Amino acid sequence: MKEWCIAIISLLSERYEAKEFFNMQMEKVNMANSGSIHIIYRDIYNMISAEPIQNQNIINDQLYSKFHKKISDIKPLKPKEKKQRNMAEYEFIKDYCIAILEFIASKVPSEFKEGYKVTIDNYKSFYNEGIVKGFKEGYRDCFEMAKALPLNDYQELNDLLIRKFGRGLEDSNYSKLLDRIIRQNKISNDEEYRLVDEKVNELCQTDPESPLIKVLNNFLLTYQEKKKNK
Repeated sequence: MKEWCIAIISLLSERYEAKEFFNMQMEKVNMANSGSIHIIYRDIYNMISAEPIQNQNIINDQLYSKFHKKISDIKPLKPKEKKQRNMAEYEFIKDYCIAILEFIASKVPSEFKEGYKVTIDNYKSFYNEGIVKGFKEGYRDCFEMAKALPLNDYQELNDLLIRKFGRGLEDSNYSKLLDRIIRQNKISNDEEYRLVDEKVNELCQTDPESPLIKVLNNFLLTYQEKKKNK
């Protein structure tokens, strides 16, 4: 699966200027474990599906020459497979949230540790397919708590999550929208402008040396100029 994902990202990278975006995607794939690679692949599959038909055909032909398989060979998940994937996704989210909470608990004063221990025990105790949605909401809560960490702790946690799960703190629906903007190499509307502006502000606090800051600032300036010239 990893080899298949890497091949698709390489092909997409050849067609677009947003090299930084595809380098980040490649890093995610290389560090992914058996549980997270299927979630990453789903995102890659959606990238291909969003391509014009002509581009899809070109990519399919190149994939077939190497793997004797096309994107079109991938069938929708059957009900049983979907259930299995949901359970795998639940396991991933559960373990991911526990890792965040355990890290934060290790950093807080002793009087707060018991509260985190109770929450962690709750995550470990419940095992029910029907609460996947609840754990997704719990992930958002964990993400917000992580954002409140001091910069060094935030970076330490992010590195830990990437090593363990192949997915850092930036991977969220918000991040997927940002990925699409980077892939398109432009901001298309005011809502996208707001998201990019927020991301730049966040990076300036959490990772001021990130090369992505320059890329996103160029998007912001280009969009501002475009609006002025209308």
